[in-house]
Amino acid sequence: SGITLNKIKQSKSFNSALLVILATEECVVASRLAAEVPGSFISISANDHLVWLDPKRGAQAAVAAAVRRIVSGGVAPMHAAVSVHLPGRLTENEQYRFREIAEGVSTAAAAFQLNVNSARVWFSENVALPLLTVAVSGWSDSAASELTAGFKDAGDFILMLGSHRGELGCSVYARLKLGSANGPVPMVDLATERQMREIVLVGNKVGLIKSIIHLSAGGLAATVAHGLICGGAGLGARIHMSSKIRNDELLFGETEGLTIISVAEESIIEIERLCMNSGVPCTAIGRVTDNGIFTFNDLLKVKVEKLFESQKEGRKKIFG
Repeated sequence: SGITLNKIKQSKSFNSALLVILATEECVVASRLAAEVPGSFISISANDHLVWLDPKRGAQAAVAAAVRRIVSGGVAPMHAAVSVHLPGRLTENEQYRFREIAEGVSTAAAAFQLNVNSARVWFSENVALPLLTVAVSGWSDSAASELTAGFKDAGDFILMLGSHRGELGCSVYARLKLGSANGPVPMVDLATERQMREIVLVGNKVGLIKSIIHLSAGGLAATVAHGLICGGAGLGARIHMSSKIRNDELLFGETEGLTIISVAEESIIEIERLCMNSGVPCTAIGRVTDNGIFTFNDLLKVKVEKLFESQKEGRKKIFG
């Protein structure tokens, strides 16, 4: 079961959809995370919605997200700590979910070669569903920088690492359009994620990467918007991509593991070589501009100041 795409009507312009998405709680939280400078010890809570729909895949996604965050800070992940909160009285179904969560964490930790130093289980009458928290720590290379999400300079190239599958099943867009987003949960490609980790660590160490942001709530369009919101004053972005997936999947699909980086023109060949040697798809999808406008094919054309305003309104509603 899951969402039915043909129930979502296609639009010619998605400007208003993007602005609404940026004001949602999921995107406001994602933007806050993107704006933070990563530290050497990062704690990431799983998306409880994903863990509920697919405990194993949701748990894998939680570990992968924690790894991505710490890698952005120039830290090679080495250790993990896991905490699971369970209802006081476990039904047979909840026992099954717990086993699936444990298997998902174990598989992901093995893929990333993480030592799980702590695994705790808590029981509480106040918990209705299993809740998972993953923390990852590691070793920082003195030559590495703490990469930030904001685009830096006009003329820089915007690259997408990974393959965009445009999964809308658990997306903010689907929830807004259909009232719910009940799956399927996006695939987690642990092998590619592990290779991408090495690309980012090496690319950071040798100074190829100027900014990095991982695709999250709101999809590719919202992720690029976050790069602009966190970026330098007056910057814009021009994205052009050909794709076989639907326009809304391209803009708002929430594919796990996609990473957006910006690089100077002279760094493109070297970063593409790194990706090719690792078997990770690397696509130049656009450039940073100096006109303060975000365009995406002929589907989006929005002033960056409107992106700021929309996110600001969302913050007011959520945090007051």
